[in-house]
Amino acid sequence: RHGVWLMGANADPPQGRLADLLKAHLSGLSIEEREAMEIIALAEPIPVAVAFKLGLHRSVDALTAANLVSVEDEGNRLLRPRHPLYGQLVRHMVPAARSARLRQRVQEVMPDDTESMDGLLRSVGWSLDCGGGVPDAQLLRAAYMANNFFDSDFALRAAGEIKDPALLPAGRIQNARAHYNRG
Repeated sequence: RHGVWLMGANADPPQGRLADLLKAHLSGLSIEEREAMEIIALAEPIPVAVAFKLGLHRSVDALTAANLVSVEDEGNRLLRPRHPLYGQLVRHMVPAARSARLRQRVQEVMPDDTESMDGLLRSVGWSLDCGGGVPDAQLLRAAYMANNFFDSDFALRAAGEIKDPALLPAGRIQNARAHYNRG
């Protein structure tokens, strides 16, 4: 755009032969391992301590050994799918009602102070996908961060959900930034 190369967001889950290959990697998981993979993909990144509070010890070990999940050791140990394509596919495969139940389980043990920038975006997105309420200040913060990451679609989504009249002007600014970023 305007002489500058930007990477477009690819939010679509993998399809075709690639999806079949990824599903084949996931097909050998036990019920507990599949649930752990779903939680990790939906809550990404999720602190190891939270996964352990959910009783996912063995599943996390198995998923790590199978190279489906990685543990980042940057300060707070965080779990993520080894490759973003696994996360996209798993998030796409989880039905909405199940996603809402898993979100409820995670929210019960997740401390408030552990959200990284991408964790906040995933958390807000997951909440919006499940129809859960998100405080307007958190929506504004997510819209601001999404714009900083050039994720205009998400910035528009988060800013569009702001209802607090005091935060609406700031939400409109994020909305305008997102439209500007889109060109």
